[in-house]
Amino acid sequence: MLILIGVLLPCSVSAQIAISEVRWAGSELSTADEWLRIINTSDAEIFLEGWKITTRKSDGSDVEMLTFEDMLLAPNASLLISNYDTEKSALEETPDIVTTSVSLPNSKLYLQVLDAHGDIVDAVDDGAGEPFAGGKDPHRSMVRVDVQASGEDAGNWRDEGVGETEETVETVEEYDVRITEVMANPPESDDYEWIEVANLGDSDVNIAEWKLSDESRSHVIEHRSEEGYVLKPQEHTVFFGYQTGLKLKNNGEVLVLENSSGEVDRLSYSETAEGISFGREHDGSRGAFCIPTPREPNEEMPLEPRIIEQSGRATDYVKVTLNLNTEVKKGSLKKSTCLWDFKDGTESKKCNPPSHSWD
Repeated sequence: MLILIGVLLPCSVSAQIAISEVRWAGSELSTADEWLRIINTSDAEIFLEGWKITTRKSDGSDVEMLTFEDMLLAPNASLLISNYDTEKSALEETPDIVTTSVSLPNSKLYLQVLDAHGDIVDAVDDGAGEPFAGGKDPHRSMVRVDVQASGEDAGNWRDEGVGETEETVETVEEYDVRITEVMANPPESDDYEWIEVANLGDSDVNIAEWKLSDESRSHVIEHRSEEGYVLKPQEHTVFFGYQTGLKLKNNGEVLVLENSSGEVDRLSYSETAEGISFGREHDGSRGAFCIPTPREPNEEMPLEPRIIEQSGRATDYVKVTLNLNTEVKKGSLKKSTCLWDFKDGTESKKCNPPSHSWD
């Protein structure tokens, strides 16, 4: 008897696409003369078939603005996507994609790049008030300072034509503290939801009195010693739901970390299955982690599935009937697909298949 089991795990995103420019206010030719630019910040080609860019409606829902078809983007290459071609546009270069679906809000701007699996790869602005940069009188684009840093950080955007100064860089990198991982749907009660915050810099940072917020509540970080709440370089810490009072939405939302000077970081997380976390990869991209790593650097670790016998006899004279199951020591199989081949014409895609008999 030979039993084969495979586990398909769509649990992490490694490719990185960033929105580097947004012309949301149009041009002197037309308010509809809008465009945006994306860039492949990774070292590998990315096949964009099925990838999407979404925008946010006034009611808070995200709607598809553009879906890519059969397009390969080389490493460090960019794509210019415009509502008009050069004959009607103020653009001085020919756009790669011209589509009337490009329609950018002049307020409450919030854009997302989703991969073919629907995972968030990049997000821009905060969906509240005026966009972070750009505008009219004169018309100018909103340009990203660092494509490797968060697009949801207001300090990481500048007006077109305004050079990047040492002061700007210092402001953006003043605190290299990030929301790095979220468990919104724990196997236990909601009290054990958690948010991981990490100091990714080279110096101590005291985060006491800083504020963690979701879309409806906020929590002021308390002191954990006389010195405050000091995070050592590369230290990761976790705040549980029973500590913060925050109730994380299972279907995703935006989390914000701020201090007395303003916003330090924000993270938009997507819906995940029970026991699966959502966080940042080392290259800045974001995705789900089948094996969560609270208080540790995020690492994509493969599940190690094994077959266990739930009931039945493995040896008998007439026939063998077994109830088999898939088990992992760490992580969750909630979003996994298992393939069982019982080698007698019977297969199952359930991780806990029905009992099976052999003559």
